[in-house]
Amino acid sequence: MMHSAIVAFQFYDKLTQRLSHVTSSLGSLANLVSDARRLYNPYEWLGMQEKIKSRYTMEEERLMFEAMMAGKSVKQALAIYTDAMEKKRQKATASSGGNEEEDIELF
Repeated sequence: MMHSAIVAFQFYDKLTQRLSHVTSSLGSLANLVSDARRLYNPYEWLGMQEKIKSRYTMEEERLMFEAMMAGKSVKQALAIYTDAMEKKRQKATASSGGNEEEDIELF
């Protein structure tokens, strides 16, 4: 029961973080495109990309973002993310001796 509650809380926390990132990124984009001086400045775009990337807390999210910025399709970037998450899960399962009860991440 306690494990289920912790997993549910983790899901909610990650979802809240992702929605916060989207909201913040859309706000940054709106500010950039509404300012003609900044709109055509490539350094402004690079700065916004770095700001977005810096907000990610998980390496897998950064890998996905870098893939998108390198021109990968959404499908390819999601595959990179999913692959990285699966490798992380396998590593965690192996290090806990296959006991998923111990695979709780608090942050």
